[in-house]
Amino acid sequence: MASVVTQEVQKWQRTKTTVADITRKWPDVVEGETALTTVRQLVVEPLRQLTRLRRKNAAYRKGDVIAKSHQHYLKWVLPTDLPTRRQVIYRTTKIALSCPVHRPESVPVDGYYFPLPPNGIRDKNDDGTLADNYLCKVYAYKDKVYPEGVWMLQICADKIDDVYGVYMMEIPNRFFNDETCLYDYLEHYLCGWWVPGKFSNRQPYGWWDSTLQGQVGHWATKGWTEFEPSETYEVEERSQGPLWRWGYLFPLPETGKIGDGTTFGGSFLRTSYQLIGKRVTPHLIRSFWATWAFQVKLTEAEVASLAFAMGHSVQTLKDIYERCTAQEKARPIYEAIDRHLFQRLEDAPEGAKTGMNPLWIVEELRKLPPEERQKVIRLAAAS
Repeated sequence: MASVVTQEVQKWQRTKTTVADITRKWPDVVEGETALTTVRQLVVEPLRQLTRLRRKNAAYRKGDVIAKSHQHYLKWVLPTDLPTRRQVIYRTTKIALSCPVHRPESVPVDGYYFPLPPNGIRDKNDDGTLADNYLCKVYAYKDKVYPEGVWMLQICADKIDDVYGVYMMEIPNRFFNDETCLYDYLEHYLCGWWVPGKFSNRQPYGWWDSTLQGQVGHWATKGWTEFEPSETYEVEERSQGPLWRWGYLFPLPETGKIGDGTTFGGSFLRTSYQLIGKRVTPHLIRSFWATWAFQVKLTEAEVASLAFAMGHSVQTLKDIYERCTAQEKARPIYEAIDRHLFQRLEDAPEGAKTGMNPLWIVEELRKLPPEERQKVIRLAAAS
């Protein structure tokens, strides 16, 4: 019996068979796209559109609804804009809720500033190394200056951190056709969204943004604080030193507490099934990245860099790629056949339309009636 089980396990390993039906999860890829770009187009972009201030009838949406839509969009952005890390990293990421009394000189007076707390108050491993993950916005890092500021995800708590150490993942600012950018959504989520206008609860603006100073309006959403996060903490830096407050980046909107793996991943399942009829998980998005790497023909150096950014070896990246559907793995060769074997004559290079180019011969043979085609073949064989 044991030998039968062993043989079956080895067969599953050879054929990359899984208990779950991958076809129920893998998206129906848009023609000319990859699974990764398909999900960005059919899931992530619609979620961005849902972060709007107003409903279709032009009425303003409630502040907590706006905040929740921002949170959901950002949860999808992190693993699809950047090489996907394990979902526990995003789920347990923290943000600082206080700043030092004296801001660094590199930080503009009206700039958003979410610093990294001092190491003395951070979670530690037994060997004294950092053991938590933080989202931060900095204006200078390792002798490099960012005049507009840059958001970074510092990853310290990962199961392979003993191999890769602390990793600072820069979050590039993406710009969209509607003149918004990714940082707008991130900062609206964390700091709220002030809207100028003559609202019933209007008040003059008096906070950090110099472009809004003196304008009348109101806060359309309080952002992250709409959820009344219950798991926020105060830590004293030193005896009688300043208190640092921190909280989790993605608290559950309903309870304000940190979610577990089931609740975090479940939000991806529900959204993807609603939009594309497939049950996409954060872990599956890692397979999208691996598949994309080989479909767009990254160089060996680029594949190695992607593997590092995802927190594993090149071999693991290839193993992840093997989990995609058979249709997806076969798709590149069929696309190549369409391009190189069955391309139309008018699409062929100018020089290929003359002489003995094989593509030209095949195309001309296709135009002949079956009887004439057989005559040409017999004449070619006789010669």
